[in-house]
Amino acid sequence: MGSTYMQFAIIILLTGQLTHGHHWGYSKEEQAKWKEHFKSCGGHRQSPISINEAIGRKVRALKLGNYNDPLPGPLMLHNNGHTVALEIAHPQRSQSVPYVANGLLTKRYQFESLHFHWGEKNDLGAEHILRGKRYPMEMHMVHRNKNYPTMEEAMKHADGLTVLAFFYKLDENDNKQLDQLVKHLPRVYAPHANITLTETFALASLIPSSEKRRSYFMYNGSLTTPPCSEAVTWIVYSNPMPVSEVQLNKFRSMFGHDSHTKLINNFRYVQDIGSREVIARIPRL
Repeated sequence: MGSTYMQFAIIILLTGQLTHGHHWGYSKEEQAKWKEHFKSCGGHRQSPISINEAIGRKVRALKLGNYNDPLPGPLMLHNNGHTVALEIAHPQRSQSVPYVANGLLTKRYQFESLHFHWGEKNDLGAEHILRGKRYPMEMHMVHRNKNYPTMEEAMKHADGLTVLAFFYKLDENDNKQLDQLVKHLPRVYAPHANITLTETFALASLIPSSEKRRSYFMYNGSLTTPPCSEAVTWIVYSNPMPVSEVQLNKFRSMFGHDSHTKLINNFRYVQDIGSREVIARIPRL
C-alpha cells in the first residue's frame, strides 16, 4: 500500500495538487495568481510556448528505449481533478521501463507517467501552439533523469525532466490505439478515482511511427502546472495523431477537482519565450 500511495503522490505532485495546500485552477484569473503561491510560475523559462520560429540543426535520432515492449504491469490510471494520468505501478521491479536518450540529451531519462490536456471545443485544448495552430488535445510523456532518484529531486534541477509532447487532430474515425486508454475513462470520471489495469501495451502504440517522429522541436522550459518547476527539456513533435469527437467527449465527461464541474480546458496559456532558442531537429541523412 505504501508503494502504491507513493506512486500516486508522484503523479499528483507532477500535475500540481501536492503544492503546499494551495488550490489552483485553469481560469485566466486563477492562472494569473499561480505565481503568488508558486514562485517558479513567474519565472523566465516557463511553458508552454507558441512555436513560430526555430533554429534548424542536424541532430542524431532520439532513442526511445523499450518503447516497443509492453509496459511492465500493472498500470495505474488516475483522475487527480486536473487531468487523467497513467503510470507503471512498480517501475523499480522491472528492467524494461521505457526511456529516452541521445539526440541532444546528455543523460538517460526514464518514463514516469503520461497525461493529457484538452478543451471543451475542437479549436483549443493543446498547450503548445504550433505556427498559430492549436489542436484539441495534447499528450505529455514525462521522463525523469536517472541521475536523480525521485521526481521531487529531479524537479530541482534544470536537467531533471524530459517531456515528449504529441498533438491530436480531429478525425472522423476513432484512434484504435488511443482506445486502449479511452475505454477505461468512464471508470475514472470522478475526481481522485483510480483503477489498476492488468492488461498492458507498448508506449510506441500510442505515438506516431518512427518515420513521423524524425522531426521535432526542442526547448528548455518548465512544468505547465504548479509548482511550474523550470526543470524540463521539451521535445514537441509536429505530426499530430488522430482523435475522434466521440473519444474527445470521453475526456470531456470527466469531473474536476470540485466534483461538480466538468474537467475541460485544462491547459495553461502560452508563456513568453524570452531569449530562449527553439531548435528544430533536421534529420541526419
